[in-house]
Amino acid sequence: MDASKDMEELLKRIYMPSVFYFPKVFFTNLSSEMQKTLKEYHFFEDIGIIKANGDIAPVRRSINNIEIIKKDGVLEGNIFQLLEMKERLGNESFDFLLDKYLSNVKAWVSAYHWLLEYYDKQFSESSKTEKPLFEYQCTSLNNHLTQLNLKFQFNFNNTSPTNLLDVLSENKKTFPFDKSIYKNLKEGILNRNKTKESKTTRQHKKQILLTEHEADEFLLKTVFNMKLTPPLTSIK
Repeated sequence: MDASKDMEELLKRIYMPSVFYFPKVFFTNLSSEMQKTLKEYHFFEDIGIIKANGDIAPVRRSINNIEIIKKDGVLEGNIFQLLEMKERLGNESFDFLLDKYLSNVKAWVSAYHWLLEYYDKQFSESSKTEKPLFEYQCTSLNNHLTQLNLKFQFNFNNTSPTNLLDVLSENKKTFPFDKSIYKNLKEGILNRNKTKESKTTRQHKKQILLTEHEADEFLLKTVFNMKLTPPLTSIK
């Protein structure tokens, strides 16, 4: 098996196994017909698991929960295979493949945190028993990143994440959705990202003003040894 085929298998094993659901907040422009169809299939109500072999099963069958416990072992196996590829390939070829692997890990780190972040907003108290599974896979992938850095020493911030929708659409066996669902999911993610960026920008501007004010106080107190007089509005 050549290096590209090896890498394809490694990339799949980043997210196999995984627990998942579809956050409602990312599906903002569904037609009434599509809403009806998805409701019939309990699209937003069920929690599924992608098994280590790529099969999908419902989490509500307790025997399927055991699958997620395999995740640490699967990711550890990925590291051993990456080490073997490093020995076999030249530095340039391996660095290219490693960056591709890291970009996929980065995409799934974001996806796992999305799933954990929106879990409480989407499910009732009776469904909260599955939440530890989402916490576990976040921890598992974060630990995987730590181990990767120990073995290969890289700056993860220099790697751009893979478009997760591309990953989903390329694996038709595991994610057999039609184009309309992908399109709606893409629009929903873009809208959420724009809202988040706008909020972050406003918070950043506010923090800059606060920091400048605090800097002025610090300079007056410590450098010029001046005691600040409180504004008249604060004097009673």
